[in-house]
Amino acid sequence: MQFLNLNQEFNLSHTLECGQFFRWEQVGDWYYIVSFGTLIKIRQDGNKLHYLTKPRRNAEFISHIFRLDDDLDKILVTINKDDVMNRAIQKFRGLRLMRQEPFECLVSYVCSANSSIPNIKRKLNKISELFGKKVEMDSHIFYTFPEADELASAEVEKLKKNRIGFHSRYMKEISSAIISSSIDLGALSK
Repeated sequence: MQFLNLNQEFNLSHTLECGQFFRWEQVGDWYYIVSFGTLIKIRQDGNKLHYLTKPRRNAEFISHIFRLDDDLDKILVTINKDDVMNRAIQKFRGLRLMRQEPFECLVSYVCSANSSIPNIKRKLNKISELFGKKVEMDSHIFYTFPEADELASAEVEKLKKNRIGFHSRYMKEISSAIISSSIDLGALSK
């Protein structure tokens, strides 16, 4: 088990449970997260994060995903412009926007159209199960998110048969556009 001392405000549960990221499961006090091809088992104990990763990653990796390198106080001063925002900041203190793998994030938002959070999670987990790589920890099985070429070559009917629904066609089209360089995820992130 590894740990990371937090030198800035951070709230793991607010960050994971706010609806910005979907590939996590909570088991007892632990969260299991699959991100950037890595399975992360993590929990917060005060100003310390305890974690285990597969494959093994360092504290910089955890800090990167949860944006612990951002100056949260500076961000909050910038966005705290009215009573509504002030109440949200106070209620969800320590919530941070996560860095996500761009392709997975894009597909997540394609799945979000006319869907609830449980349905988005189910669809992303099913896509990962069908096309990703299996990774196991503590007798729990998870799957990495597939690459764009794997979804681009997927049969729409196979996706629909696995309850991905009308999002299937859009996922395939976006994946194909990324493969053909019609969409440049690197340029979009800038």
